[in-house]
Amino acid sequence: MNSPQASPKRFVSVTEALREGNAWTRNEWLCRPDVVEADKLLLVRANMDPGHGHPFHRHLHREEIIYVIYGRAEQWVGQEHRPSCL
Repeated sequence: MNSPQASPKRFVSVTEALREGNAWTRNEWLCRPDVVEADKLLLVRANMDPGHGHPFHRHLHREEIIYVIYGRAEQWVGQEHRPSCL
């Protein structure tokens, strides 16, 4: 991951996003506290290769929105699940 900036910005373009990878996605962070002046808002563009997924996990202290640009995704909340409809 890139180093945190000394003075967070208010606007971040995709070319200025902080990039990091993990075992299942390539992330482009557009909003998080070390990127912009927002301490409770996160926005990441996650790029996942076709046919891949990530382990089930929970966010105990935040909500999550998944906006699928292309491809398909399946979201679970408890025992309820739903595929994306593109």
